Amino acid sequence: MRLLLVEDEASAMRRLVRLVGDYLGNRASFCCVDHVASAVEQLETVAFDGILLDLNLGGSDGFEVMRAAGRTPCVVVSAHADRSLEAFDHAVLDFVPKPIVPARLARALDRLAAMDAGQRRPSLVVRSIGRAEIVDCDDLVRIQGADDYAELVTIDGRHLLHDGGLTLLERRLPPNFIRVHRSHIVNVAHASAIVRQEGGAALRMAGGQFAPISRRRLQMVERRLLEGQASPGGCQ
Repeated sequence: MRLLLVEDEASAMRRLVRLVGDYLGNRASFCCVDHVASAVEQLETVAFDGILLDLNLGGSDGFEVMRAAGRTPCVVVSAHADRSLEAFDHAVLDFVPKPIVPARLARALDRLAAMDAGQRRPSLVVRSIGRAEIVDCDDLVRIQGADDYAELVTIDGRHLLHDGGLTLLERRLPPNFIRVHRSHIVNVAHASAIVRQEGGAALRMAGGQFAPISRRRLQMVERRLLEGQASPGGCQ
């Protein structure tokens, strides 16, 4: 995978190269530039599989690089988290905040690798006040309606608010997500069993969480759970 790294601070560039090299090893080669003009020149002459882009480049705006990037997927790596909303409006693949957390950068590199292999992983852009982040659908355990928003619960226990309703999300999510209740959607890949509780049935989810099952959806949920358990590796 050939990557274009655009960063104007030498120490930040060295750390970025080290982190990417540690994770990808010989699977990646780098071209490192420190300002917009050099990045644009490279993009005009070389085909890259992805870009890692800082936004503040010696007073120039990194989005100028994106305008020259065409269809080359871009991951923004920036200390300006308040620009994440703007970045996703430019259709970036991911936004990694500085200081860089290696595991967070690794997730972004996985997305680039999946794009390079033609296997883009399904994800949602979650917008909150002043910022946005991308969440892999595989990491979602369940989704609960919350007034005009939807509360996303991830495998690592985070609770995020999405500005779309459940009906909209139901159309966008992969087929391993099912509506189990008027106000709950679950990822069957993270479901383990149906349990009986006072007031009705519930689905036991990863992390000891539970999602209620409406009576009219119970038979469908039982069937989908059995299908998931019968498939090697669960739902895809």
